[in-house]
Amino acid sequence: MVLSTRKEIIMMSLNFEMHRDDLGLKTDLNFGTLQVSGDSLYGYLPYELLVASIVGCSGGILRKVLINRRINFSDIKIDTRIRRDDLDVNKIVEIHLHFIIKGKDIEGQHIQNALLMTMRNCSMVQSVKDNIKVYDSFEIEL
Repeated sequence: MVLSTRKEIIMMSLNFEMHRDDLGLKTDLNFGTLQVSGDSLYGYLPYELLVASIVGCSGGILRKVLINRRINFSDIKIDTRIRRDDLDVNKIVEIHLHFIIKGKDIEGQHIQNALLMTMRNCSMVQSVKDNIKVYDSFEIEL
């Protein structure tokens, strides 16, 4: 008998629609309607959603890691810088996540270790890491 440690791949679907005269796509999700467009007047731009998914995933995981490690913090802010290659279809080539963690008695080494775990466990970072350089930095505020 062979036991596999490989986890099952989960298939999910999202259905987007666009009518002939629409200037973007839309879908209804649990949180509400999501409008996506290449024109910011009619919806979120695709690159904004890509960056937001990486920020949302990494921020949520960092929060869990800090709580599990009993690191006392009150707020997390994430500033991002995106670099795009305008010579190659304006694709995203680099995302810098700068985490600002507010709290007292926080050691920098603890945050650095928490961020290593965060990046390893963020499914969005792992999904793009071979094509987009994602790196992080941090500062601690009192």
